[in-house]
Amino acid sequence: MERTKAGLVTATERAATEPEQSPLRASHELATNAAFIVRVRSAITKSAIDVAAEDAATPNHARRVELAGQVLRSTENWAGKIAEGVAANGTIVTKAMNGETIPDDDIEFVVNGLWDAYAGPSTDGA
Repeated sequence: MERTKAGLVTATERAATEPEQSPLRASHELATNAAFIVRVRSAITKSAIDVAAEDAATPNHARRVELAGQVLRSTENWAGKIAEGVAANGTIVTKAMNGETIPDDDIEFVVNGLWDAYAGPSTDGA
């Protein structure tokens, strides 16, 4: 295996380190797909509205509501960030790799499951 004069990896080396069906590669490609980001944007908007209206006794409520406000004020910015997490989900990336349709319900389920991770650790003792 040879390197180019610029020290770049050759196509042969790349093929050995980047398999065509790598889940990590598929996750990245999905997370940067414009149509997927639009779907995540809709899901996070829906989740942010729901979180903003949730009971104050909900664990991690303060951080969850703070994130909801940030998402609603800058939805496009957050859509790209959260798309990375959604695309990293095993079910989502497997469906993408198999060329299957990813239902909106799956995206919404993953967004809701990731909300606390993006909100950060609880500050309310819960």
